[in-house]
Amino acid sequence: NVILHLVGLTLDNGYVSGNNGGAWKVNNADAATLVTASNCVFSACKANGGAAIYIGKNNTLALYDCEIRGNTTLAYEGAVRLYHGSGLIAHRCRFLNNVAVGNDAGHVIHFSKNSGADNGACDIRNCLFKGNGDRRASGNNAKALVYGSECKASATVVESCTFVGNGDCSGNMLLLPSGAT
Repeated sequence: NVILHLVGLTLDNGYVSGNNGGAWKVNNADAATLVTASNCVFSACKANGGAAIYIGKNNTLALYDCEIRGNTTLAYEGAVRLYHGSGLIAHRCRFLNNVAVGNDAGHVIHFSKNSGADNGACDIRNCLFKGNGDRRASGNNAKALVYGSECKASATVVESCTFVGNGDCSGNMLLLPSGAT
């Protein structure tokens, strides 16, 4: 396990013209990696997917007391995108005013999968999701936490979180795999 820690940083106005990770991209194919951020701000970042953060290939992202705000997904899959077996821990974080303007829904946190890999555990506690939305002309389908249709999670916990003023006309803020708590 490789461990990477970010502490007390502000990552602002990150942009990637490619697919993922406007501020931070971790895609270690060789070994499972734990990446953590504590007391960090990810703001005003843009990318096609994972506007602020992209974590791929069996890694785990741990966010503690972080703020993910004002990020714009230009095409698909959220301010934070976890891909191909990756997991998430988010405690005491604030997800504020993240939007999508592209072709697919602007979910705040999106788990997506390539063939053959289940996503890792998801543990979200005491977080605030406020003012996130979908600014596409084709609709308003943003959700706070979404698993792609073929994804499964080994364990999913969403506990003591607040969801306020998020733009979801379909009536649900969470699209979780069966068995989630």
